[in-house]
Amino acid sequence: MSIDPIANLIAMIKNGYRRNSQKIYAPLSKEKESILKILEKEEYIKNIKVVEKNKQRLILIKLLYQNDQPAISEIKRISKPGQRIYAKPSQFRPTLPLTKRRKDFGTTIISTSKGMMTTKEAKKKNIGGELILKVY
Repeated sequence: MSIDPIANLIAMIKNGYRRNSQKIYAPLSKEKESILKILEKEEYIKNIKVVEKNKQRLILIKLLYQNDQPAISEIKRISKPGQRIYAKPSQFRPTLPLTKRRKDFGTTIISTSKGMMTTKEAKKKNIGGELILKVY
C-alpha cells in the first residue's frame, strides 16, 4: 500500500528516463490521470493511454525525448501528505525563472476546486488551491 501515490508516479517517471525507457506503466487513478494529461498537453510526455494488463487497469505512459535527451529535466513534489501547501493566485511564483523579465520556463500543477490545472490557467480563472508538483 502506497502512502503517496503521486510521489510514486514521479519516481516511476524519473526511473523511466534514467533507464531510457520508451514507455512505463503506472497504476490507474483519476488524480494521476489528470496530472499526466496536463504533462501531455504541456509536451513533457508523448501520450498516455489506459490499458488493462493482468486484470489490472494501468496507465501506459510514453516518455518524450528531444534530441536523445529527456523532455523532463526535473520533476518535484511540492505539497506532501504531511505538509500541504496552498496558494492564492497572487502567491503563484514562476517555476523556473531564468530571466530578469520573470519568464517562466517550467510548469506548476495545482489542484483546485475546478480540477487539476497549471498555475497559468488557475491565475486566469483567479482560483487558488493545493500546489501538487513542478516540472521543467
